[in-house]
Amino acid sequence: MKEVKTKFKEEQMFYGFSTISNEKEAKKDMLELIDRIRRVSKCDTVLPYVALIKDFYQDEGEFQLFVGRMEYHPDLEKLVVVEGDFATAEVEPAFGRFWRKAITSTERYMETKWADKNGYTPGSVKYLLFSEKIKSEHPTLDYYMQIEKK
Repeated sequence: MKEVKTKFKEEQMFYGFSTISNEKEAKKDMLELIDRIRRVSKCDTVLPYVALIKDFYQDEGEFQLFVGRMEYHPDLEKLVVVEGDFATAEVEPAFGRFWRKAITSTERYMETKWADKNGYTPGSVKYLLFSEKIKSEHPTLDYYMQIEKK
C-alpha cells in the first residue's frame, strides 16, 4: 500500500448491478456482475468500474455488493455515492497476485490506525475503483473510504 491521501469527492453516479453476497462468494459474484454488465451494455470492457459494499448484515455475514461503471446505460441500475471527504490509497496485490489479503490489510489499516492517528472516523461508504492500472505490469487499484472529522 502506498500513502493514504484525503480528498473531497463530488457526488458520483455509477451504473451496474447489485446482489446480496458474502466474503466467501464476493469474488465470484463480482465476476458475474461484470459479465452481466458487459452483456447488457454490449461492451468489451467494463473498466473503469467500481465494487462497492454497503448494508453489511452482521448476523448473516452478508452485504450488498454493487459493481458498476461510470458510463450511463438505461438498462443498468443507478447508484449514487454522496459527496464528501474520502481517504484513498493505491492497493498492490501481495506477492504480485493476492488481492484479498492486500485489500483487507489496507482497509484494516485505514479504518483503525490511519483514521485514529489523523483525527478521523470511517464513514459508511467504502469502495474499490478498478481502472486501466489493473492491467499494468505492476497492477494497482484504488481503495476509497468515506471519512469524517472527529
